[in-house]
Amino acid sequence: MLNFLILFIFRIGVERLVEDLIQESMAKGEFDNLSGKGKPLKDPSSYNPYIDFTTHKLNQVLIENGFASEWILLEKTIPTEMRRLRQELSLHRHKYQAVLTPQEEAQWGETVEKLFKEDSETLNKMIGKFNLTVPSVHRQMMTYQLDREGRNALSTFSPEMQTTYANTTFGTQTSKSKGGEKIKTPKDLLD
Repeated sequence: MLNFLILFIFRIGVERLVEDLIQESMAKGEFDNLSGKGKPLKDPSSYNPYIDFTTHKLNQVLIENGFASEWILLEKTIPTEMRRLRQELSLHRHKYQAVLTPQEEAQWGETVEKLFKEDSETLNKMIGKFNLTVPSVHRQMMTYQLDREGRNALSTFSPEMQTTYANTTFGTQTSKSKGGEKIKTPKDLLD
């Protein structure tokens, strides 16, 4: 306990000494001619101290010229694809009545497997690629579980959506042309 008290007193003494030296230097005007005076401080988030300067500068040049790394593109695309799959599952759910018979439940499982398996596998490949390239583990994503999403879609039903289903056609996932420009599909991002 005595050692702790001595260290505490010593620390307070050193802090006071440093503060006094700073105040004395400020009074003498020794801080008036510092470079960068009156300019904003550099953004600390713009530099990562764990990477070398060359890598930092290369990343800075790429960002300034509009380049985004692949994991950033995937981070934007994956949630969009998940929402699209959920919406399509919900629309297909409304092909059936509010309460399903055991036969319709079996048919629902087959429909989900037949229509959405390929899209689900493509999405999971994108998630796997994202998880391998994302620089931070806490940003990784869980895979899309089609069977769970199919069960969740079964629990959602509204009569209004049933009429929407009747007016909707579902196509295959191919890239379409818009003004001569090819629109990227999730499969294109994997290539």
